[in-house]
Amino acid sequence: MSIDSIISAERDRYVAHFEAVAEEMSSKTNRYAREVLISVDTDALAYPYRFIRADLMENSADGPPHAYEIWLDPSQTFEASGFQLGPVTIEIYPFTWCSAQIAFDRPLPDLAKLEGLLTSWLDIGDTRTTNRAANAIHSATPVETNGQLWYLTVDFGTAPAGTMLDLLDFLANEGMADRIVITSHPREADEVRSSGLQ
Repeated sequence: MSIDSIISAERDRYVAHFEAVAEEMSSKTNRYAREVLISVDTDALAYPYRFIRADLMENSADGPPHAYEIWLDPSQTFEASGFQLGPVTIEIYPFTWCSAQIAFDRPLPDLAKLEGLLTSWLDIGDTRTTNRAANAIHSATPVETNGQLWYLTVDFGTAPAGTMLDLLDFLANEGMADRIVITSHPREADEVRSSGLQ
């Protein structure tokens, strides 16, 4: 399989799950909305990290609105793959589209460019919505490091597969990474797992 096909398959797997859970919600209530953009009111976070798209938001009849996260664990049958694209090694381990950790081996020379991309992919103006899907990422974490790798985690939401491919291209070219690793961390055992709403 190619990088493109692996990423597309994981995106399609998650979005199919997302749609099934949203359909289940719609069968129970019409007091909900999909992919609602929420801004965290703090100057402690750089601009793109202040925004989160709640997967589903239910407007309760007797209380405040309730946000739901639609989670899907990495596939049990996913086989790790490695690719060499010119000087760049890309390692893909089991990951989930709703929480993909992207690690790379060099610090970014210009975080503002990455943050510009993330802001664009959040589609704060809701210009990409089609057929009820926002076609946008839902959130991203600031870049952190463990001293050997730098990494961020992205909830790619209903964004197209090309969004992750663009991020890999950015890290390889703008970031000059020699090694990029894609993975996800499974949810803790005491949390509700991949059956749907959380």
